[in-house]
Amino acid sequence: MIRKNFTLLGNLVVFVLLSLAGVASAQTFNGSNLNQNGNTTIPDACSGIANYNCNVTGTVTTLQKVTINITHTWDSDLDIYLQSPSGQRIALSTGNGGSGDNFTNTVFQDGAPSITTGTAPFTGAFSPEGAVGGNCGLIPAGTIGTLAAFTSGQTGAWQLRIVVAFGGDIGNVISW
Repeated sequence: MIRKNFTLLGNLVVFVLLSLAGVASAQTFNGSNLNQNGNTTIPDACSGIANYNCNVTGTVTTLQKVTINITHTWDSDLDIYLQSPSGQRIALSTGNGGSGDNFTNTVFQDGAPSITTGTAPFTGAFSPEGAVGGNCGLIPAGTIGTLAAFTSGQTGAWQLRIVVAFGGDIGNVISW
């Protein structure tokens, strides 16, 4: 009886330690809301790509989710991609949202409903679009279909890359 209790207690201790190790290794990286021009503005009408950088350092295993906050009128004009330091790229959202405005606390994570089924301001969790191309052709199509497909351990400059397909609307990256 003593041996059985010890085994049960030992298993419980191992479970707790493994659970804590998983929690302790989670990291959050905040990307800059300033683009390569030093402002938060998203360029208008296929006039260029706005790149917003996030330097990732240390030991990184896998990418689990990306959260964005963007103000923009007419969301379907936006093509939003995430690009890793190695050049792997995923389309988070391209041409979604119709005439609706903004991406507010939009969380991209595998297994959630597709962003293509959501409506502006896209509050909540959505799966990224994946390996698709956008409206302007300034950013090549995604090279991977899920966040889990990013090669693990990539450190360096990750980029949120945004192109606006049609003119007349304005927007800014608030955070990511």
